[in-house]
Parts: sequence; C-alpha cells; structure tokens
Amino acid sequence: MARYLIHCFVTAALTAAVLTGLSVYCQPLDGDLTSIGAWAERDFGWNAPRTRLAPTREEASHAAPGVLVLGDSFSFSRPWQSVLAAEAGMNVLSFSYRSAGCIENWVRWATESTADAVIIEVVERNFIRTFSGPPGCAPHVPEASEVKPAGPLTRSTALRWPPGLDAYYLVRTAINTLTMNAGGQRPVRGNLVVNVAIRHGCGAFSHRREDRMLYYAEDEGKNSWKEADVQATIANVLRLQQEVLSAGKRFVFVVVPDKLTIYEHCIAQERDRRTPNAPNITSRLIAAGAHAPDMVTVFRALSASAIDLYDPNNTHLGPNGYFAMGRTVEQALNLR
Repeated sequence: MARYLIHCFVTAALTAAVLTGLSVYCQPLDGDLTSIGAWAERDFGWNAPRTRLAPTREEASHAAPGVLVLGDSFSFSRPWQSVLAAEAGMNVLSFSYRSAGCIENWVRWATESTADAVIIEVVERNFIRTFSGPPGCAPHVPEASEVKPAGPLTRSTALRWPPGLDAYYLVRTAINTLTMNAGGQRPVRGNLVVNVAIRHGCGAFSHRREDRMLYYAEDEGKNSWKEADVQATIANVLRLQQEVLSAGKRFVFVVVPDKLTIYEHCIAQERDRRTPNAPNITSRLIAAGAHAPDMVTVFRALSASAIDLYDPNNTHLGPNGYFAMGRTVEQALNLR
C-alpha cells in the first residue's frame, strides 16, 4: 500500500512539474486565438507598448445620447466608441446584439429616441448570418452594454500563481508548437484557428514568431457565400438605413474586416491564400448606396506600419486598430 501511494505521489508530482514547465514556457493566456487554437502566448502574444484606450463613462449618454451604437464583440468594451466620443465630443450609448432582442426592435426603438445618429457595426464574417433575415420580436426597451475597464498597457509574461495547469490546453499547445516548428511553411489547421506562414515582418505584428500568423477559420467562410444571399442581405441593410434616415437621423453601417481580409497578402505561399476571390462586402454596400466607411481600404493602408493593427493572438483589433476605426467612423458621420 505504501509503495502504491508513493508511486501515485511521484506520478502526480512529475505530472505537475511537467505541466508547470509548459505553463511557464507558454506564458499566461491573453488572446482568444491562442486560447481557442491552443497556441503559446510566448510565440503569439503582443509585445509592443500600447496606448491606453480608456472607455468613456456613459452617464451623460444614458441621459442624452447623441449617437446610438449596435454592435458585436468589436464594440463590447466601447473601444472605438470611446475614440469617437472623445474626439467628436459626442455622447455615445452602445448596445450588443444580445441585449437588443432583435435588430428590427432596436432600430425601431432608436428611430423613436432623441439621438441624432445611429451606427450599426458587424464583423465581416458574420454579415450574412446577422442580416440575411433577422427574425422579428416583440417591442421592448433594449439594455445598454456594460462598460468594461481599459485593457493593460503591457502583457504579463510572468508565471501567475497558482499557475494555469489546464492539461488539455497545455498538451495541445505543445503538440501544435512541435508541429509548427517541424512543418516549415506548411499551415497548421485546427477546427477553429489556422496558423499560417507569412512573409517575415509583413503586417507589423509585435509577436515573437513574426513569420507566422493566427486567424479565425471562419474568416474563410466568405468563399461559400451565395450571390443571392449577398444581394438579399445588402437589401436588408438598405432597408434598415432608410428607416433610420426617414426618422431624420444620420446612419452609418460599419463592417469590420476579418483579420484574413487585411493580411491575406502576407501569406507566404499563394496556395495557402483561401479567400482571394471572396466578395468585398464593404465595396458592394457602398456601390449599392449604403452609408458605410471603407474600413478595408483604411486598414490595408495601415497594415504595413501600424503596430498590431489586429492583435497577433486575437481575432480582434489592437489599440491602433480601434483608434483608426473610431476616427474613420467619426469622418463617416460628419459626411452624413
């Protein structure tokens, strides 16, 4: 019995030691792509110093909102809205798709409000899914999104205590890292996250493995979009726009480009570029008459010089991306 207990103790101690070592190597999780795809923050965590994006307080916006925003995870912590509020002196009140109930209900409520402008934001990969045929719902007052604290200015690379000993994540990360290092320029594809070789230094990312890029696999979904669905979805957006304009308010529809859309030209092997012929939804919206800023052109112009325009470990924007987005949306509002 004593020998069995000693054996169990030694096995557990060795396992804990190995997992702790892997945890130290991988560094604390920070990004969604590293977490979902099981990749090491040591390789893909951002390292450049960053400017703080401080979310503005919403008390004044609740009392007298000047701009109403409906958006997804690119709007949750009010990053670009804070830039808009600070630089344009606007009271911005934000809502998520989850709190809005349904898009028609939120737009109906927004047109009846005292706000001067309405902004709807959606990430490119979810454009058709969100606007192709949103179901109706009973009228109700939407709840504004919660304001989250500003993100850190530096990324912690030290071991947190107690260390994260998620055996499943750490073992997958070790296997993925070995596969990447042994595979040359071959992509490593998971169910949700793709790790692909890029031209060295392309994209102005600050992570250690600047010869590789992570992106969300759903960014490739544009290849399967049907033209009839694209046309119908654009028509739905134009209908929502007309409803807002008819109420005497300004309207801006913001499509945040997928990470792959902006950086696909960086991919080292042309055969690994998956969406070269995918529809440019922003261009199609603009051509159809939608009040949509051309975020694709803006971001592509910045992608070679703006450090971490998109976070290397994340599918979302970095501070430089959110600053650019806020200023571009402000310009779009001023044109209306």
